[in-house]
Amino acid sequence: MSNKGLQALAYRTVDLPRNLMRILLSRTILSITLLLQACSGRYQTPIVFPGTFNSASPTVQKSPIVTPSQKPIQPTVAISPTPTGERLDACATISQENRRLVAFETASYFVNVCQKGAQGRIFYTGQEKGKPNTNVQVTASLTKRGYRAINGNTTYVINTQSGGRLTVLQNGQSVFQEPAIGTIITANPGVAPRPPKGDSSTDFRLTCAGGINNRNMYFTVIYTQESGFTTFELRQNGTDRLMSKGSVAFSGKNEQGQTIYRGAAKDADVVVVGFAPRYQKPFSEMSFSIDGQWGRGTCRQLG
Repeated sequence: MSNKGLQALAYRTVDLPRNLMRILLSRTILSITLLLQACSGRYQTPIVFPGTFNSASPTVQKSPIVTPSQKPIQPTVAISPTPTGERLDACATISQENRRLVAFETASYFVNVCQKGAQGRIFYTGQEKGKPNTNVQVTASLTKRGYRAINGNTTYVINTQSGGRLTVLQNGQSVFQEPAIGTIITANPGVAPRPPKGDSSTDFRLTCAGGINNRNMYFTVIYTQESGFTTFELRQNGTDRLMSKGSVAFSGKNEQGQTIYRGAAKDADVVVVGFAPRYQKPFSEMSFSIDGQWGRGTCRQLG
């Protein structure tokens, strides 16, 4: 072998360890890079160094980290405003001369009972929430537990005791009930006209009796100086068998200035009208109605 061939062989023998060291160094750097990426939780396509195999490692995607400024926007919930005082004072809205006797709300309705003036007609007015065109106005009468208003075959019962409640009856059957929520506003209705104190000629109790037209029965109503018409009885003609009894309460005056009292006999509406301009006296007249059937009676002094 010539001297040049021997010299080239010697150079290749010397370069072999250098190439091997270069490969080992590249692999070491690659391993360190992959280890650092694994610790940081992110895997990316590895960097390819000269002399290494071009085999890409699989890429694993992590869920993005949400910073406080990137939090999902919560949907806005619209909250209905608290009912205004006007809806619980519909009496004054209708007319400034009306007095508010009852005011409360249920989950579905605004309930008001009003009186026209100091001693005028008592009426119920109610409105379904969210439906301003559903307002009703019906003449009401005082009961032991509150008020009662009848509109055709529909009866509204406004209970002001035990927390308050609105009940709606149709044909005598309960179709709706809801308790009051929040505060119940109540006031005493105007009282019936009374005779002047010290007038001995009016210090008495009256019994007013008469017959019902087209009905085989007669009525008896008690009138006192203190409370006006109070209780009534219905009896069958001929046998005097008691058919019904109950009480009435002052409800206001009609357009003629006559005093109106209202009550109920079971499911029937009872109305008593006093014809005297101020208060009843012996031999003054009155009328009595049950379920729209009227009769006229005369008052006489008891005892």
